[in-house]
Amino acid sequence: MPNPYADDSIVMEGTTSDATEYLQFQPNNLPGDCWLHRRDQFDSTVSEPDIRDEYALPTDSAITVRVIEVPADVDIRIGTLGPVSQRSGGADLVELRNYQTVPGEWEQNSTSLETFLSLS
Repeated sequence: MPNPYADDSIVMEGTTSDATEYLQFQPNNLPGDCWLHRRDQFDSTVSEPDIRDEYALPTDSAITVRVIEVPADVDIRIGTLGPVSQRSGGADLVELRNYQTVPGEWEQNSTSLETFLSLS
């Protein structure tokens, strides 16, 4: 898999100490289903096109936002998303280290990007 992190990103590995909420966008332009973003870093005041650029989301697809609660003691890697598929990137990027996909029981909520922005 190509490196999805920005060339100048500091990429850190760690373990969650508490249950933590993250966001997952579907579809995204990243391979696999193990990529999340810190919810506390999401700026809902930014325009939808800018969000699609920052999070490297396709421009021609409806986006679903899933709120994921990752439990304590899960290994993660975190850094800054690099450019992907003609998108600038720049958002935070959290990788679940020992999972190929997000376990279904971690999903707290799922909605369209438009609805998520209107509620945030």
